[in-house]
Amino acid sequence: MVAVIFFGVTVALVAGLSRIISAGASRSAAPIIRQISYRFAPALPGKLVGHVFVLKNIWTRTLRCTRLEPSCVCTQGFLKNAILAPGQTTNLVLTILLGQHERKKVLGATLFGTVGGRRVEFRYIFSVTAAYPLDFSPQARVLEFGKIPLDAPRVVMAPVLVTRGALPMKWDRVTCSTDDPELRAMLTSDGANRWLLHLAYHPQKFLGHIVSHIIFTFWKDKKPLKYRMSKAVAVQISGPLYLSQPALLIGSVPRGKTVGARIAVLPADAADLPIKVLGVKYSNPSEFTSEIGGSPEQPVIRLAYTARKSFGDDTGDILITTRYAGHDYAFRVEYLAFVPQQKNVEAGR
Repeated sequence: MVAVIFFGVTVALVAGLSRIISAGASRSAAPIIRQISYRFAPALPGKLVGHVFVLKNIWTRTLRCTRLEPSCVCTQGFLKNAILAPGQTTNLVLTILLGQHERKKVLGATLFGTVGGRRVEFRYIFSVTAAYPLDFSPQARVLEFGKIPLDAPRVVMAPVLVTRGALPMKWDRVTCSTDDPELRAMLTSDGANRWLLHLAYHPQKFLGHIVSHIIFTFWKDKKPLKYRMSKAVAVQISGPLYLSQPALLIGSVPRGKTVGARIAVLPADAADLPIKVLGVKYSNPSEFTSEIGGSPEQPVIRLAYTARKSFGDDTGDILITTRYAGHDYAFRVEYLAFVPQQKNVEAGR
């Protein structure tokens, strides 16, 4: 009798251990991996693009999706149903916010789940291209005049080759203008879908590091399209004053939060003369407050920036006007902040 009882207990223990080992092996086994690739059509930088992927449970057991992990904050996803019976399908919507300064990028998202106790990974890999209606020759990716003294004669840049870009937008004519009265821009034809961009700069008012813009307008059947493309042009204007920060990189600021910054106005020589700050204006006045401190010879503008944008790049300019030695001078300071997305969207939410 004792032997029989011992044998029964032994069989029970072996069976229990077998189930535990089997379950552990199932959990520790390599996941089932399914890879899905997709290429988005070229789209404008800053545009939100998306695609609906169909997810099907091809197994004989229930598929349970647990979480979605995008490769970056610019990618979001929404899964309609997280639990799928065998043969059932659902939609996974993935959206991407194209970066303002990116050309080509490979992104992805991984959907994790289990089927019959075994791990499953759906790896979505997609390529996106931020494209423009116009392309510039490689040596003209950045347009710079270099350093020019204030009140110097007009400086002319060598013509820049411009060609039709990859963005699938319908237009039959292009013209250009500028947002800076001291910058002149003109396009001349150089063949089919080719133009030469002629630029000239005549400094008269602004000092320091100046970033102006060429605005391209596209026409179809003699009517302007709503979209405008801009191209930055940089120039360094030297004079009796300069700023401690020619451009303001504010960095990452959560929405609703406030951060401070300082910009000092400094003399280029050793003259001990007062510098008066006449005004500080902002392209987005609701985001800034400021006060003037420092000394009369070296005034300091103390800025407070509050993130108002929902998310993404936040850029604009600050106009600082000054008076020094009986003359008025102005600075235009570009700023850049980034407002991160507050949360990621997970599968099933």
